[in-house]
Amino acid sequence: MPRRGESDQFGKFVERENARAPFAGLVHGLGIGDATSVEHPTLAVQGRIQTVLESASDHLPPSLQVSIRELLMLEIGPFLRQPVRESTMSMLDIVTTGLTDPAQIKKYLKIYGIDLDDEDNIEYAREVLAEAVDFFNTEISKSDQKKVHPDFTKSDVKESIYNLFKTAAGRDRRILIPQACAILRIAAVIDFLNVDPTIRLLPRAEEEINRIVEQYFHRAPREEAGSKRWYFTTGPGSILPVERIEKRTKTRKRMLAKALHKPSNQSTEVVDHIGLRITTKQPADTLRLIYDMFFNPATAIFPGITIRIGETKNMLLNEATLIEALYNPQRAEQLVQGLAEDTIDHEDLTSSEDTDDPAKNVHTSKSYRAIHITFDLPLPQSDKKDPRARFPIEIQLVDIKSRIQNDQSPETSHESYVERQLESVRARVMGNNLETKFEELSPEEKTDLLT
Repeated sequence: MPRRGESDQFGKFVERENARAPFAGLVHGLGIGDATSVEHPTLAVQGRIQTVLESASDHLPPSLQVSIRELLMLEIGPFLRQPVRESTMSMLDIVTTGLTDPAQIKKYLKIYGIDLDDEDNIEYAREVLAEAVDFFNTEISKSDQKKVHPDFTKSDVKESIYNLFKTAAGRDRRILIPQACAILRIAAVIDFLNVDPTIRLLPRAEEEINRIVEQYFHRAPREEAGSKRWYFTTGPGSILPVERIEKRTKTRKRMLAKALHKPSNQSTEVVDHIGLRITTKQPADTLRLIYDMFFNPATAIFPGITIRIGETKNMLLNEATLIEALYNPQRAEQLVQGLAEDTIDHEDLTSSEDTDDPAKNVHTSKSYRAIHITFDLPLPQSDKKDPRARFPIEIQLVDIKSRIQNDQSPETSHESYVERQLESVRARVMGNNLETKFEELSPEEKTDLLT
């Protein structure tokens, strides 16, 4: 229990921080002091290589410079760390809104788009708050003693909302500040997901992915009885073997956890990992499959023009290298290794194999080195009134040898990854509030509050 002197200090701290809240929000919104910029390691290394090559340009023809740069990046690229995100915080990370008066809170929410004088809006707020409370109780809280306080789950939803804002701003029990902040942050992200137009397209996108898999990926012919091999085919004479194909599925809570886990809380962080993981027999098959699915006029099923080109892929791939790799297994393996990048799947994967056995549908997720192709998939219109739409899809491609190496590496399980992700979410939503910021003050700073 806080000592009397500390209670006085905390009260002064709350007054100061709430008074500063609008200005702190402005500073935060402009990204001042919260952003950390780190040069992309790949670009940094590429720049160093280019500097060296330019210094020798009098002796090296341009074609040889390109070959040397590619060779060096193929060897170095797989060992480079991923860069730190430029922005590590969002507006959800502000310490306090400073709002304690019901009239101020109502005005704030109306600007946000929720009118507490409108019955439909109140019902929507009730649904969002109920989902936020459920997520907190099932995913954030670790014990019954830490379940959501009754003051935040009253039958009068407006009273619950006012209690949340006042408590988060330090005008109620100090011990409940982290919980109030957490619920408000979770509710805000739920609203982000609810209103985002791309998220609404998720069911249509999943239907289209299922249709494409059923139409273009088929089991081996009957004469290969017992074989689990698949084929990618768009018609007679167009057959490419595929060892395995897995479709991503998402639960609402996993989407919410991922959005809360990502610094920006944006829906784009959620939707761009929906899609497929395809395992091929050989590295050259991986390259051929990308070519056939996106660029071969006779077989393409996806629009290559909508691929979101990554810096590494763009830097390593060129026509001559790709053609050589398609006919040279060793070169193909080198190229695929260079294109591959680390990824940890945070969603359940449903395999096209054993689809009749639910127990075999969930695969343990590993840390993979795979090729990623992210693109915008056009969605069919259900009727003429539907607007034309595209949905970001990610395809991971890996050859069977790399897949086996991935599976045998000492990586954590899907369940462990999810738990680590939730630990990060817990720290994020329960932290950075009046209570935690006060505890970070030095004894001298706390003493100065009373002077």
